[in-house]
Amino acid sequence: MKKKKNNVNIRSVAAAARVSIATVSRALQNPPSPLVTPELCQRIRSICEKMRYVPNIHTRRAFQRCSQTIGFFFRSSPLLEQNPASANTDLNFSSALMSAHRELVANGYELLLCEVTEKMLKNKRHIVMAREKMLDGALIWGPRNDDTYVKDLFDEKLPLVQLSGRVKNLEAPSVTADDYQGMREIVKAVLQAGHKNIALLRPPLFSEVGHQRYTGVIDELAENKVTPAAVFVPKDFGYAAALPVARRFYKRKHRATCVITMDDMAAWGFIDVLSADGLKIPQNLSITGADGLFFPGHIHLSSYTRPSAQIGENAAKMLLDLINGKSIVNKHRLLSVKHIAGNTIAKIN
Repeated sequence: MKKKKNNVNIRSVAAAARVSIATVSRALQNPPSPLVTPELCQRIRSICEKMRYVPNIHTRRAFQRCSQTIGFFFRSSPLLEQNPASANTDLNFSSALMSAHRELVANGYELLLCEVTEKMLKNKRHIVMAREKMLDGALIWGPRNDDTYVKDLFDEKLPLVQLSGRVKNLEAPSVTADDYQGMREIVKAVLQAGHKNIALLRPPLFSEVGHQRYTGVIDELAENKVTPAAVFVPKDFGYAAALPVARRFYKRKHRATCVITMDDMAAWGFIDVLSADGLKIPQNLSITGADGLFFPGHIHLSSYTRPSAQIGENAAKMLLDLINGKSIVNKHRLLSVKHIAGNTIAKIN
């Protein structure tokens, strides 16, 4: 037996509520139009529920000339694609994502995850999305200096805000953490513990975050007249990229008493490799991180936390202001980080 088709439309609702079609449309906006009183809005929505009427979102968007959708762009990691099993959840990413999502949903927008892959870039999918008005704006997570797609979106006049870094020489607004100062505080703690023979795990410098972290380390060491004993360069941030570097470090039997890594997952890569070979942290080797990721257990990294939830919320609010034509006073916002003492820095007598 065929299901009976529901022929209820906006005209039916307007007739039942004894109001105009425009009034029904305003009442069903998210948030509702201020031209409709809360009482009338509630009455119209109750009628819609009884009549099982749901407005056609695509038709509404066509008339409003907007999509009510924000794209959240993030780059796919080559190491993750090669070995998904070695990946760990990026808690800073998820924290910023959820905070941005809450802020946007509260203002009537949906969030669309847009993974930046080689296929997407080759097909110029991001440009198509901008030109076909599929997005009202974009949030860009962890932009790199070689991310040409960010400039493409900016040139298409799509409102966008960069999170956790920014593309060099691009005037698009940004919200990020003070990674420079965060790393200086870590180096201070290492030096105060008496370490002089220090190895560095230099982060990739294609991102502002990596550049700021490394510059903070180098500046603090130089100010204290300390030269790094060794500098290792992984292919990327994270656990998987640090593993081969940690193995080389162990095989060469470096005399460094401390290894300063530039992200927590890289630090854990070192800890796992060295612990498997019988070394104890920090008794045999001190290690520091950056990001403030918490893992249960007896090892608590000396690190710093990034205010990722605030980054997501601030970026979403800034983007909404751009979409609504408001001027942005502080286009590049730098949020403070919080030092974590941890227990992975041993004192040197």
